Amino acid sequence: MADKHEGRKPRRQFLLRRNPEYLVPIFLGFMFACGTSVYVNEGVLDYTGGALYIMMVLFVLLFCVVFKYGYAFLAKFQASRPFSLRIGKRTVKADGPASGETISALDAEGSATATSAPSETSAASATVVVAEPTAAMAAAKGDTAFDARAVRTRRPRTTFGAWLRYIFLSDDTPLFRWNARSVLLMTLIIFLCWMPWVLSMFPGVYWCDTQDEIMWMLQPQETALSAHHPLTVTMLLWAFANLGLDVLGGNMFRGLFVLILLQDALAALSCSLMVAYLVRLRVRRMVRLVVFLFFALFPAIPWFMASLVKDTLSIPFFVMFSIAYAEIIRTRGGCLRSSKVWVVLLIVSAICVSLTKKPTLYVVVISLVVAFLVTRRRSTRVLLAGTALATYLIVNTIVPAAVSAGVGRAILPDGRQEILAVPLQQLGIVVVNDPAVIDAEGRAIIDDTYLMGFEHIPDDYTWDAADGVKGYVEAPNARYGDFLELWAETGLRKPAAYFTAWTGLVDNWFTFATGPNLAYGFDSQHSLEGFLQLPRNWQYTLFDEQVTALSDALMTVPVVDLLMMKSFWASILPAFCLFGVWRTRDGDRRQRFETMIPMLFSVAVLLVGPVSLWNESVRYVMPLVLTAPLNMLLAFSPRAHIDVRFESEAAEVVPA
Repeated sequence: MADKHEGRKPRRQFLLRRNPEYLVPIFLGFMFACGTSVYVNEGVLDYTGGALYIMMVLFVLLFCVVFKYGYAFLAKFQASRPFSLRIGKRTVKADGPASGETISALDAEGSATATSAPSETSAASATVVVAEPTAAMAAAKGDTAFDARAVRTRRPRTTFGAWLRYIFLSDDTPLFRWNARSVLLMTLIIFLCWMPWVLSMFPGVYWCDTQDEIMWMLQPQETALSAHHPLTVTMLLWAFANLGLDVLGGNMFRGLFVLILLQDALAALSCSLMVAYLVRLRVRRMVRLVVFLFFALFPAIPWFMASLVKDTLSIPFFVMFSIAYAEIIRTRGGCLRSSKVWVVLLIVSAICVSLTKKPTLYVVVISLVVAFLVTRRRSTRVLLAGTALATYLIVNTIVPAAVSAGVGRAILPDGRQEILAVPLQQLGIVVVNDPAVIDAEGRAIIDDTYLMGFEHIPDDYTWDAADGVKGYVEAPNARYGDFLELWAETGLRKPAAYFTAWTGLVDNWFTFATGPNLAYGFDSQHSLEGFLQLPRNWQYTLFDEQVTALSDALMTVPVVDLLMMKSFWASILPAFCLFGVWRTRDGDRRQRFETMIPMLFSVAVLLVGPVSLWNESVRYVMPLVLTAPLNMLLAFSPRAHIDVRFESEAAEVVPA
């Protein structure tokens, strides 16, 4: 009996059912329309006018088209490039191997094995590799990926241009490889490329948080030591400030500038580790060169690293943790069993990044939980769980107790209002625009929870930052349980007001209207009261006017203009990575998504933050800037997701 469905045409599916990944650009376009409207109208989201809905349509179409063709371009680029293992002494280029021809490749132990050639090849030329034993294979266990003796015989001894071609473009370049020599050489080059910017901003840019922590040291009788800022960072600032006061001519900023140079060296090291790690993802050498040039020449990075704040101290460890986490997911924990280097990198980076910036503690713990779930070996799981637990205890128990005993001062706990910035802002906008919604009991709860009280909220409320209503100190009689109940009840009655308040806080993550804004300023004029009179030569940096003029000139370059927008790094690039992973149709989709966990939760931290438009919010988005190359390649590289359950130390096997 014939099937009753035989001959029926397949039913056409709705676009989002067939391609659900388009939900990502649709949501992004919706948020960009709302963010632009709130910014243009200074905190007002006009639901009644037609301009908002026209912008929604335009932004949704823009991001759908850009994401679709951007993904198609990357796929075409990957398929069109010639593949080359480059592991032997002889390579033969061929447009297509003949039937029955074999290609020799390295197996996990470094021996040559033969595999039959595919019957069909792309139009692009392929590389047929005849692997022969070389010094590179013998040196593989030392993470040396090239024949040093052969390099010495081919090393140019003529012009400076030849040296540059050898260092950056030759097949035997010592750069862009997974070994100590390559990492240190790249670190030196990146550090030297940053130095003109950093030295031009001597003695450094000091943020309000940094000045607050220094004031705790210089005026101990007038200020209280608080856990609002990471205590490890506070102790570092005190140590290097005393170095300047006691050793370097009595100017504490000389000592603090030494700390800036040290953090820059560490940041350059972390960037070099990322470039070198791309070898293990089978990324082409030319792509590694592009990533290296991005770190060395993108001016926003040294601009930011010329300042001193908890975020600048935290970023190098965040980059290192992202690398270690990616390798754990890629190898399903095998790297932790094969090499102690990965164990040390994981533990040190997880603890240090959490000690220097509190929100990253939650990113680290969640990432380690995901890694725990995807691994299977008990020893690996014990290591991951122990790292997460030790990090949490060190940050929240051991360090506060040690600092309190060391300085002989009590440490005030961090105010709970800091983690409730968004709810405080949302209820605040209702008090400003429609106070009659709040009854007498609600007003009493607000009086106890908001430090300024119900009557003064309209005076302190600002649509673009929650600092005015949340304050910097917790109210002594705060009733957070009752506050959350009131907040939920009011939100059911005023959802539009709540969404408007939240959009104002995250506005700069979802708009082009503010223009380039990674250039936050090159002096320390945003200072605390009383800080002006402390040391000399602090307010204006050495060449702040000249650096400002150069940055303004760079902003006229179209591509640089886009790269200098916070929204590009905070929402567009992460959304594009998520779109690409969701659109992936191979078996690597789950693994690709798992590698994105640190990036996704870093974006989530931005979405619950107290401010995005102020210049200070640059420091919130910079971790995403420095990890963007890794996240992009983890999302789109076709060879980055090989499930290596038993890690080997074989020679470098990468495309050209």
